[in-house]
Amino acid sequence: MRLFCLGEGKIMKLSKVIAIPAIALAAGISLAGCGSHPAVHHTHSTTHPTPNSTKPDTMISAPGAPMIPTTHGGAAGLVTAGTQYSLNWSGYAATGKETSVSSAWTVPSVSCPTAQLQYSAFWVGLDGLKDSTVEQDGTISGCYGSAPFYYAWYEMYPAGMVAFSNPVYPGDHFTASVSVNSGKYYTLVISDSTRKWSHTVKVTKSGLADSSAEVIAEAPSSTSGILPLADFHNVYFSEDHVNGRVMGDYSLTTIAMLDNSGLHKDNVSGTSDVGQKFSVSWARSS
Repeated sequence: MRLFCLGEGKIMKLSKVIAIPAIALAAGISLAGCGSHPAVHHTHSTTHPTPNSTKPDTMISAPGAPMIPTTHGGAAGLVTAGTQYSLNWSGYAATGKETSVSSAWTVPSVSCPTAQLQYSAFWVGLDGLKDSTVEQDGTISGCYGSAPFYYAWYEMYPAGMVAFSNPVYPGDHFTASVSVNSGKYYTLVISDSTRKWSHTVKVTKSGLADSSAEVIAEAPSSTSGILPLADFHNVYFSEDHVNGRVMGDYSLTTIAMLDNSGLHKDNVSGTSDVGQKFSVSWARSS
């Protein structure tokens, strides 16, 4: 995923503790996105308390990535049938001609014991497992030094991430979905039932593969590479569906995240409740 934006070729300096709308104004960017984006439609509540979030001082161009395989587990990272080792993703994916994916989770709190910039992302999406695009929406739990921050977002990668201005707190219950109609009309929906807000984003984009549907915990990337994975303790995904069916009805690829030494950065549980629930537990930052 793409975390930051570079505006007019200049580094954007932001104050440490400000609400997301102020971030956008300070950076000279629209909350509708960074750079050029398709038109979107948003629906949300009119109540916007100040988010419990802290943002980095310096926002730089930080390209994200689809799933990055690692060879630590074997040739091309594929260690056994149905298991994929990755440097940045963990979770489950269904492959084929996919038209929709959805899930629900509670935003995990993060522990921030060091001065390091750390991120953990939780999302649903289409594509990215075997191709170079990802259509996704979800939440971020991160650390700027010892201060945690949380927000919701969507992305039509390789276009940049778009952050929503609504407040997000640990413990909030989220549902998210991505669907495509006629191979080019994408609808991304994300809702915070705790704070009573939601967004619906509609994007027209043709020529995408729609070749996988996934529910993922991710270590996002910056221009210098994959960022340290913030200690999110545990995240529990539920109500996992692909193409309107329980995700467990499909032959799933399990994705496990490793560091460059081949050690697990987190651990993915098996699926339960007829294949529509699983959890991911944090192990190490990098």
